[in-house]
Amino acid sequence: MLWIAFHGWGLIPANFDPGQSLPIHICDIMALLVPLAFIWRKRYLIALLYFWGIGFSLWGLLTPDLHVGLLSPLFWLFWLHHATIVGAAIYMLVVHQFRPTRRDYNLAVRAGLFYVACIFPINAAFGFNYGYLGSLDPGQPSLIGWLGPWPWRVGAMVALAWLEMTLLLMPWEWVRHKTEFP
Repeated sequence: MLWIAFHGWGLIPANFDPGQSLPIHICDIMALLVPLAFIWRKRYLIALLYFWGIGFSLWGLLTPDLHVGLLSPLFWLFWLHHATIVGAAIYMLVVHQFRPTRRDYNLAVRAGLFYVACIFPINAAFGFNYGYLGSLDPGQPSLIGWLGPWPWRVGAMVALAWLEMTLLLMPWEWVRHKTEFP
């Protein structure tokens, strides 16, 4: 319901902006995968939820790109949207004992590269900024502003995403190694 409310708002003709309203940001996709991961409990969905949910949606909470204030429903939907994704990933770790493996990591990295390969040309062709992979700077100060000019910063973003997912895997690999080789 949250996903429908968040994106339904942007699809209302008075609010529609093709560069913002389409549900193709990573967090939009993740918010759609949250209920699927809970219903089906497929490992690949939970792996994406872990690596992308914590790895990417957390940045939405730390450096929000908001253009509305407290009185707008979009303000609250934004926070609920991102907090739900991160919370769902943590829930899977704690309650369902999900423990990511290298295979899960490889899936998340490949899926991320596929996302970039699909979204980058759309952004370039139409002047959009989905996934913050376009030529536009975010509306608020963020890490992206430090990564250099477009399109070169996209390579830096991919490298940072890879590093972030690697860091998310490392504690689990360390625990696995300590258990196998005491």
